[in-house]
Amino acid sequence: MGAQLRADDVQTSLWHASQRKRLEACFAEGANPCNRTDNHIKNVAAYAEAKIMKGDWLRIYPGLRVDGFSWNVSDLDPETANDPMTTTGGSATAAIVSPKLSVEIADSEVISLFANAGAGFHSNDARAAVASHGEGALARAIGGEVGARMKPHARARVSADVWYLHLASEQVWSGDAGGTEASDPTRRFGLDLEGSVDATDWLSLDANVTWAHATAVANAGNGGALALAPRWMGSGGVSLHDKRGFISVRTRGIGDRPGNDDGSLTAEGYLIFDVIAGKKLGKSIDLNLTVNNVFDSAWREAQFAEQSRVTPTAGLMEQMHYTPGLPLTATVTAAYTYWTAMRAGGGAGGVREGSGGGGRGRGPRGPTGRCRRARALRRWPRSLQCRREARTSPDRWWRRRAGRES
Repeated sequence: MGAQLRADDVQTSLWHASQRKRLEACFAEGANPCNRTDNHIKNVAAYAEAKIMKGDWLRIYPGLRVDGFSWNVSDLDPETANDPMTTTGGSATAAIVSPKLSVEIADSEVISLFANAGAGFHSNDARAAVASHGEGALARAIGGEVGARMKPHARARVSADVWYLHLASEQVWSGDAGGTEASDPTRRFGLDLEGSVDATDWLSLDANVTWAHATAVANAGNGGALALAPRWMGSGGVSLHDKRGFISVRTRGIGDRPGNDDGSLTAEGYLIFDVIAGKKLGKSIDLNLTVNNVFDSAWREAQFAEQSRVTPTAGLMEQMHYTPGLPLTATVTAAYTYWTAMRAGGGAGGVREGSGGGGRGRGPRGPTGRCRRARALRRWPRSLQCRREARTSPDRWWRRRAGRES
């Protein structure tokens, strides 16, 4: 069982700019900025999970989560703040219940079967939430998967699953409003394949690939086509490691996909290579290096089909607008872990390691290097802190594994 409390304060604004300089006017609509809001979002949640075991071969994990949200938006634009018809300010609340059930059958260490089903949600822009008075602000998601995990060799692991996801509402970016808008319901299904092998005591390899098919539930005359929905995704890596450090070369990519609903525009895919390395110095210092986009490839990150003009006098044309992806970038981090060894009862009872004020804290290795190493090597960590990090990690493999293990 557990509880969660989260609060976010975000200020958003939309400006009319030319050559990266803000102009005095918001097109012909008045003074810049076109809109500006102060958004306060609060989330309170409680969850419970049970573990039911039948012998050594069957495990059942039922769970339930309850979330409550409140949105409070202050309109900072003096031209609209006091007009009930045009203001973007307001407040709203909403709550949602998300049940979950996981079943795992493992008759041997060689193969195990699993099935997961449950409900979740995604939240919308705070401005959209208050505009609808909370109606539809928490879009329901219902999904499930069935698959198998195999261990054909002591050093090799393979898994495969098929999955389905239904969203009550998709989010669509609105460039004119500088935010997102709720769209139609969608459904997706696909296939995931993952594998890893420890070729030697110091060499590990892993890879995963996903194929997905996404459509709008309502056919708008285009076969239910859904813009920007990925079809092919994947990642992989090679890691060299020992007890004191590691270095991993990783790649990630996504295939071309339709940029708009009729498929006349294409959102370009990419294939990017990264290098991650870590080194342990003594008992207390962890050094880590991350080099993103090693080959400095030009790639597109966020992409949207929007109407725009090439010149002020040209006609409107729908074309792909995008945010350039991260160029060659290196990040170095250093962590120092303070630890003490304490003997209880005048030396009896052994040694207890802790952090700072004692107790069972970070220990001599520290969570930073340990968690990053486990993620780079695609190994599920023993540390509870690393497992908590996995649930919110940007790494898709870790998030999926966290969902299965929990």
